[in-house]
Amino acid sequence: MRWALLSQVWVEEPDVVVSGSNVQVYYIARELAHRGESVLVLLSGHPSAWERIEGNLHVVSVPALGAGLRGWLHPRWMRRAEEALRSFAPDVVYQRGKLPETILASRYARRYDALFVWCSNADNSARPWKYVRKRLRYRRHPLWLLPARLAEAALADYAIQSALRRADLVIAQTRRQQQTLQAVLGKEPVILGSGHPLPPPPQFHNAASSSTTVLWLANLTPTKQPLVFLRLAHRLQHTDAHFLMVGAAPNAELLALVQRKAAHLENFTYAGAAAFHETARFFAAAHLFVLTS
Repeated sequence: MRWALLSQVWVEEPDVVVSGSNVQVYYIARELAHRGESVLVLLSGHPSAWERIEGNLHVVSVPALGAGLRGWLHPRWMRRAEEALRSFAPDVVYQRGKLPETILASRYARRYDALFVWCSNADNSARPWKYVRKRLRYRRHPLWLLPARLAEAALADYAIQSALRRADLVIAQTRRQQQTLQAVLGKEPVILGSGHPLPPPPQFHNAASSSTTVLWLANLTPTKQPLVFLRLAHRLQHTDAHFLMVGAAPNAELLALVQRKAAHLENFTYAGAAAFHETARFFAAAHLFVLTS
Protein backbone atom coordinates (compact mmCIF):
# COMPACT_ATOMS: atom_id res chain seq x y z
CA MET A 1 0.00 0.00 0.00
CA ARG A 2 1.13 3.54 -0.72
CA TRP A 3 0.81 6.19 2.00
CA ALA A 4 1.04 9.99 1.77
CA LEU A 5 1.46 11.91 5.02
CA LEU A 6 1.07 15.69 5.01
CA SER A 7 3.12 17.77 7.43
CA GLN A 8 4.98 21.06 7.73
CA VAL A 9 8.59 20.21 8.62
CA TRP A 10 10.81 17.15 8.77
CA VAL A 11 12.15 16.91 12.33
CA GLU A 12 15.61 15.77 11.22
CA GLU A 13 16.24 19.07 9.46
CA PRO A 14 18.20 21.70 11.44
CA ASP A 15 16.78 25.07 12.47
CA VAL A 16 13.10 24.16 12.22
CA VAL A 17 10.33 24.78 14.74
CA VAL A 18 8.90 21.33 15.44
CA SER A 19 5.33 20.71 16.61
CA GLY A 20 3.86 17.59 18.14
CA SER A 21 2.08 16.83 14.87
CA ASN A 22 5.41 16.93 13.02
CA VAL A 23 6.84 14.43 15.50
CA GLN A 24 3.89 12.07 15.12
CA VAL A 25 4.06 12.18 11.32
CA TYR A 26 7.80 11.50 11.49
CA TYR A 27 7.39 8.38 13.61
CA ILE A 28 4.42 7.10 11.62
CA ALA A 29 6.33 7.55 8.37
CA ARG A 30 9.40 5.79 9.75
CA GLU A 31 7.34 2.89 11.09
CA LEU A 32 5.38 2.43 7.86
CA ALA A 33 8.59 2.47 5.82
CA HIS A 34 10.16 -0.01 8.25
CA ARG A 35 7.21 -2.34 7.62
CA GLY A 36 7.82 -2.22 3.87
CA GLU A 37 5.13 0.27 2.89
CA SER A 38 5.80 2.97 0.28
CA VAL A 39 5.60 6.34 2.03
CA LEU A 40 5.54 9.95 0.85
CA VAL A 41 5.87 12.77 3.38
CA LEU A 42 4.80 16.04 1.78
CA LEU A 43 6.08 19.12 3.63
CA SER A 44 4.88 22.70 3.33
CA GLY A 45 6.83 24.60 5.98
CA HIS A 46 10.43 24.59 4.74
CA PRO A 47 11.73 27.72 2.98
CA SER A 48 12.97 25.87 -0.12
CA ALA A 49 11.93 22.97 -2.32
CA TRP A 50 13.87 19.74 -1.98
CA GLU A 51 13.45 15.99 -2.21
CA ARG A 52 15.01 13.10 -0.33
CA ILE A 53 14.60 9.39 -1.00
CA GLU A 54 15.58 6.77 1.58
CA GLY A 55 14.59 3.38 0.21
CA ASN A 56 10.79 3.33 0.15
CA LEU A 57 10.51 6.62 2.09
CA HIS A 58 10.14 9.78 -0.03
CA VAL A 59 10.32 13.18 1.69
CA VAL A 60 9.35 16.13 -0.52
CA SER A 61 9.27 19.82 0.39
CA VAL A 62 6.79 22.01 -1.49
CA PRO A 63 7.02 25.39 0.31
CA ALA A 64 3.87 27.39 0.92
CA LEU A 65 3.72 30.61 -1.08
CA GLY A 66 4.07 32.99 1.84
CA ALA A 67 3.36 33.09 5.54
CA GLY A 68 -0.05 32.66 7.09
CA LEU A 69 -3.21 31.14 5.70
CA ARG A 70 -2.94 32.67 2.25
CA GLY A 71 0.41 30.97 1.63
CA TRP A 72 -1.24 27.56 1.92
CA LEU A 73 -4.56 28.49 0.39
CA HIS A 74 -2.88 29.97 -2.69
CA PRO A 75 -4.15 28.08 -5.78
CA ARG A 76 -0.62 27.76 -7.16
CA TRP A 77 0.61 26.01 -4.01
CA MET A 78 -2.42 23.72 -4.01
CA ARG A 79 -1.67 22.75 -7.63
CA ARG A 80 2.00 22.07 -6.91
CA ALA A 81 1.23 20.00 -3.84
CA GLU A 82 -1.46 18.05 -5.67
CA GLU A 83 0.98 17.35 -8.50
CA ALA A 84 3.43 15.89 -5.97
CA LEU A 85 0.68 13.67 -4.59
CA ARG A 86 -0.48 12.63 -8.03
CA SER A 87 3.03 11.60 -9.11
CA PHE A 88 3.27 9.34 -6.04
CA ALA A 89 -0.32 8.03 -6.37
CA PRO A 90 -1.04 7.17 -2.72
CA ASP A 91 -3.81 4.82 -1.64
CA VAL A 92 -4.13 6.65 1.70
CA VAL A 93 -3.67 10.34 2.53
CA TYR A 94 -3.07 11.08 6.23
CA GLN A 95 -3.17 14.55 7.77
CA ARG A 96 -3.23 15.96 11.32
CA GLY A 97 -4.93 19.10 12.61
CA LYS A 98 -7.25 21.68 11.10
CA LEU A 99 -4.96 23.19 8.49
CA PRO A 100 -5.15 24.21 4.83
CA GLU A 101 -3.53 20.83 4.08
CA THR A 102 -6.85 19.32 5.20
CA ILE A 103 -8.43 20.79 2.07
CA LEU A 104 -5.64 19.39 -0.10
CA ALA A 105 -5.94 15.90 1.41
CA SER A 106 -9.72 15.81 1.03
CA ARG A 107 -9.64 17.11 -2.54
CA TYR A 108 -6.99 14.66 -3.65
CA ALA A 109 -8.78 11.70 -2.04
CA ARG A 110 -12.05 12.65 -3.71
CA ARG A 111 -10.53 13.15 -7.15
CA TYR A 112 -8.30 10.09 -7.22
CA ASP A 113 -10.26 7.59 -5.13
CA ALA A 114 -7.87 7.46 -2.17
CA LEU A 115 -8.74 7.08 1.51
CA PHE A 116 -8.58 10.28 3.55
CA VAL A 117 -7.53 9.77 7.19
CA TRP A 118 -7.63 12.82 9.44
CA CYS A 119 -6.38 13.05 13.03
CA SER A 120 -7.14 15.71 15.62
CA ASN A 121 -3.99 17.18 17.15
CA ALA A 122 -5.47 19.32 19.96
CA ASP A 123 -8.75 20.29 21.57
CA ASN A 124 -9.00 23.40 19.39
CA SER A 125 -8.71 21.29 16.25
CA ALA A 126 -11.85 19.44 17.31
CA ARG A 127 -13.87 22.61 17.86
CA PRO A 128 -15.32 24.62 14.94
CA TRP A 129 -14.09 28.05 13.76
CA LYS A 130 -10.48 27.55 14.84
CA TYR A 131 -8.97 30.40 12.82
CA VAL A 132 -11.73 32.90 13.57
CA ARG A 133 -11.24 32.26 17.28
CA LYS A 134 -7.47 32.68 16.93
CA ARG A 135 -7.85 35.98 15.06
CA LEU A 136 -10.16 37.33 17.75
CA ARG A 137 -7.92 36.18 20.58
CA TYR A 138 -4.49 37.11 19.22
CA ARG A 139 -4.69 40.44 17.38
CA ARG A 140 -1.26 41.52 16.14
CA HIS A 141 -2.40 43.79 13.31
CA PRO A 142 -4.14 47.19 13.17
CA LEU A 143 -7.80 47.06 14.12
CA TRP A 144 -8.90 48.26 10.70
CA LEU A 145 -7.47 45.06 9.18
CA LEU A 146 -9.54 42.83 11.46
CA PRO A 147 -12.66 42.54 9.22
CA ALA A 148 -10.59 41.38 6.24
CA ARG A 149 -8.57 38.97 8.38
CA LEU A 150 -11.74 37.57 9.96
CA ALA A 151 -13.25 37.05 6.51
CA GLU A 152 -10.11 35.17 5.41
CA ALA A 153 -10.21 33.06 8.58
CA ALA A 154 -13.93 32.29 8.19
CA LEU A 155 -13.40 31.18 4.60
CA ALA A 156 -10.55 28.89 5.66
CA ASP A 157 -12.56 27.46 8.57
CA TYR A 158 -15.56 26.76 6.34
CA ALA A 159 -13.45 25.07 3.65
CA ILE A 160 -11.56 22.98 6.21
CA GLN A 161 -14.76 21.94 7.99
CA SER A 162 -16.31 20.91 4.67
CA ALA A 163 -13.19 18.89 3.85
CA LEU A 164 -13.33 17.13 7.22
CA ARG A 165 -16.87 15.95 6.62
CA ARG A 166 -15.55 13.94 3.67
CA ALA A 167 -12.87 12.13 5.71
CA ASP A 168 -13.09 8.34 5.49
CA LEU A 169 -11.61 7.90 8.98
CA VAL A 170 -11.41 10.44 11.81
CA ILE A 171 -8.99 9.86 14.70
CA ALA A 172 -9.13 11.62 18.07
CA GLN A 173 -6.38 11.68 20.68
CA THR A 174 -8.69 11.84 23.70
CA ARG A 175 -12.27 11.05 24.65
CA ARG A 176 -13.01 14.77 24.93
CA GLN A 177 -11.87 15.31 21.35
CA GLN A 178 -13.88 12.28 20.26
CA GLN A 179 -17.07 13.69 21.80
CA THR A 180 -16.50 17.15 20.31
CA LEU A 181 -15.76 15.80 16.84
CA GLN A 182 -18.80 13.54 16.95
CA ALA A 183 -21.01 16.53 17.78
CA VAL A 184 -19.40 18.79 15.17
CA LEU A 185 -18.92 16.34 12.29
CA GLY A 186 -21.56 13.72 12.95
CA LYS A 187 -18.89 11.02 12.67
CA GLU A 188 -17.69 8.44 15.19
CA PRO A 189 -13.96 9.08 15.64
CA VAL A 190 -11.56 6.35 16.69
CA ILE A 191 -9.46 7.15 19.77
CA LEU A 192 -5.75 6.67 19.16
CA GLY A 193 -3.42 8.45 21.55
CA SER A 194 -0.17 9.97 20.37
CA GLY A 195 3.14 8.42 21.30
CA HIS A 196 6.64 7.62 20.21
CA PRO A 197 9.33 5.04 21.03
CA LEU A 198 11.53 5.58 24.06
CA PRO A 199 14.88 7.19 23.28
CA PRO A 200 18.04 5.19 24.02
CA PRO A 201 19.32 5.38 27.61
CA PRO A 202 21.44 8.48 28.26
CA GLN A 203 25.18 8.20 28.78
CA PHE A 204 24.94 10.17 32.03
CA HIS A 205 22.63 10.46 35.02
CA ASN A 206 21.63 13.17 37.43
CA ALA A 207 22.25 11.40 40.72
CA ALA A 208 25.05 13.79 41.68
CA SER A 209 23.00 16.90 41.04
CA SER A 210 22.64 19.10 44.13
CA SER A 211 19.29 20.55 43.06
CA THR A 212 16.06 19.25 41.61
CA THR A 213 15.74 20.06 37.90
CA VAL A 214 12.19 20.82 36.77
CA LEU A 215 11.85 20.76 32.98
CA TRP A 216 9.40 22.51 30.66
CA LEU A 217 9.94 21.57 27.01
CA ALA A 218 7.67 22.90 24.25
CA ASN A 219 7.39 25.72 21.74
CA LEU A 220 6.78 29.06 23.43
CA THR A 221 3.27 29.75 22.16
CA PRO A 222 0.17 31.02 23.98
CA THR A 223 -1.50 27.60 23.92
CA LYS A 224 1.49 26.05 25.72
CA GLN A 225 1.17 28.62 28.56
CA PRO A 226 4.85 29.12 29.45
CA LEU A 227 3.87 31.86 31.91
CA VAL A 228 2.28 29.19 34.13
CA PHE A 229 5.70 27.55 34.43
CA LEU A 230 7.23 30.92 35.32
CA ARG A 231 4.66 31.42 38.07
CA LEU A 232 5.58 28.01 39.44
CA ALA A 233 9.27 28.97 39.49
CA HIS A 234 8.42 32.24 41.24
CA ARG A 235 6.39 30.56 43.97
CA LEU A 236 9.05 27.90 44.63
CA GLN A 237 12.07 30.18 44.93
CA HIS A 238 12.51 29.03 48.54
CA THR A 239 13.18 25.42 47.45
CA ASP A 240 16.27 23.78 45.91
CA ALA A 241 14.47 23.30 42.58
CA HIS A 242 15.85 24.80 39.38
CA PHE A 243 13.36 25.45 36.57
CA LEU A 244 14.62 24.85 33.04
CA MET A 245 12.61 26.02 30.02
CA VAL A 246 13.55 24.66 26.58
CA GLY A 247 11.87 25.40 23.26
CA ALA A 248 11.72 27.51 20.15
CA ALA A 249 10.04 30.90 20.41
CA PRO A 250 8.09 31.64 17.22
CA ASN A 251 6.19 34.38 19.07
CA ALA A 252 8.67 37.24 19.69
CA GLU A 253 6.25 39.16 21.92
CA LEU A 254 5.68 36.17 24.17
CA LEU A 255 9.42 35.48 24.37
CA ALA A 256 10.07 39.08 25.43
CA LEU A 257 7.38 38.77 28.11
CA VAL A 258 8.90 35.53 29.43
CA GLN A 259 12.38 37.06 29.55
CA ARG A 260 11.10 40.17 31.30
CA LYS A 261 9.22 38.22 33.98
CA ALA A 262 12.17 35.84 34.49
CA ALA A 263 14.81 38.58 34.77
CA HIS A 264 15.02 38.41 38.58
CA LEU A 265 14.47 34.66 39.00
CA GLU A 266 17.72 32.99 40.03
CA ASN A 267 16.09 29.55 39.94
CA PHE A 268 15.04 29.80 36.28
CA THR A 269 16.90 29.29 32.98
CA TYR A 270 15.64 29.59 29.43
CA ALA A 271 17.92 27.40 27.28
CA GLY A 272 16.44 28.40 23.92
CA ALA A 273 15.48 26.09 21.09
CA ALA A 274 16.70 22.52 20.84
CA ALA A 275 16.71 20.21 17.84
CA PHE A 276 14.24 17.37 18.22
CA HIS A 277 16.90 14.69 18.58
CA GLU A 278 18.61 16.71 21.33
CA THR A 279 15.56 16.73 23.59
CA ALA A 280 16.29 13.30 25.09
CA ARG A 281 19.28 14.65 27.01
CA PHE A 282 17.11 17.28 28.69
CA PHE A 283 14.60 14.67 29.80
CA ALA A 284 17.45 12.46 31.03
CA ALA A 285 18.88 15.27 33.17
CA ALA A 286 15.55 16.36 34.66
CA HIS A 287 13.91 15.04 37.81
CA LEU A 288 10.45 16.33 36.95
CA PHE A 289 8.69 17.32 33.72
CA VAL A 290 5.89 19.91 33.83
CA LEU A 291 3.23 20.18 31.14
CA THR A 292 1.17 23.39 31.13
CA SER A 293 -0.89 23.08 27.92
